[in-house]
Amino acid sequence: PYEEAAAALVPLLVSRTETVRRLAFESIAAHAGSSFLDRLPELLRHRDPTVVHAALDWLRRNPSERNLSLVSEALDSPSPAVRAKAFSIVEATSSPRVVPFALKGLEDQEEGLRYRAVQLLTRFPDESAIGPLLRHCHLDSTRIQDAAISALTPLLARSDIRWNEDLIPLLSDANPRVRQLASRILRTQEPQRVAE
Repeated sequence: PYEEAAAALVPLLVSRTETVRRLAFESIAAHAGSSFLDRLPELLRHRDPTVVHAALDWLRRNPSERNLSLVSEALDSPSPAVRAKAFSIVEATSSPRVVPFALKGLEDQEEGLRYRAVQLLTRFPDESAIGPLLRHCHLDSTRIQDAAISALTPLLARSDIRWNEDLIPLLSDANPRVRQLASRILRTQEPQRVAE
């Protein structure tokens, strides 16, 4: 049965060699058969990060929209390496359904992952990203600010007063590109609406 096979094979997932880890994981998947995706969450919640990495490697080799929900939990991991690998699976999935995961990545404590999240939002522009991207234009590194400006430019191409509350503070930002973006967008609106 699967439980006995998994109990015997999981210790091999912490092997030093990639080949042994991959073969052990493929054996676990073969023993689970068609129920493997139902059993994958328990491997993604395993206390050993090496086991979680092995499960994420399998997901990275088999990207699909269906697997995105499995990755969500790994994006909350305390391990930056696990979160980065989980996000690479999100990046490999070519679908607008990645936007909520990109927004989650945008709030990560690692600057590199936030940058990758902004890049993903550039590939899949979505109005739900405007507010978070505007906040990162003001409260993040110069690299994130510049990437957020690029992601926001097509989204804010037309005048819309809903974002003025987030745009006004950008006028005093230290980054001249951020100030320029805010000014350009606000100039497309009627002055009395901006003053309100």
